[in-house]
Amino acid sequence: MNELASLATWLPALLERVPESTLRERREGCGAFSILEHVWHLHDIDALGYLVRIRRTLAGGSPSLPDLDGDRLAKERRYQERALAPALRAVLRRRRAVIARLRKLKDADFARTATLEGAGLLTLGEILARWRTHDLGHRVEMERLAAELTAP
Repeated sequence: MNELASLATWLPALLERVPESTLRERREGCGAFSILEHVWHLHDIDALGYLVRIRRTLAGGSPSLPDLDGDRLAKERRYQERALAPALRAVLRRRRAVIARLRKLKDADFARTATLEGAGLLTLGEILARWRTHDLGHRVEMERLAAELTAP
């Protein structure tokens, strides 16, 4: 849980280092997204993906869960044209709320299952592990990009 909660610390700290004028820049070797696109991607993947997966898995019945195409979302939702602040506020607020809820769950809740498109049958614990891995991948790309954008 701590890794998922750490977004509230590392993301604002990273954004403080990056000049606003560079938020829409992409750099080769730093992933496909700009910093702005990363933040909106995290926002949407949390709201439309992981929070829905958690809610439906906890509801029971081993639901089938669709996968999300993050690249398609970025294009359809025009992340590069959007403002940063609304995405940042919402992702941090939602993340705090879901972490508080997850910390109240019992061990048996983490064993509930769902079938995720493209991944198969997973427990809630495994879904959360995938979420942590997803966050880490974006953090690495964002750190690399922030270093490029702020290099002398």
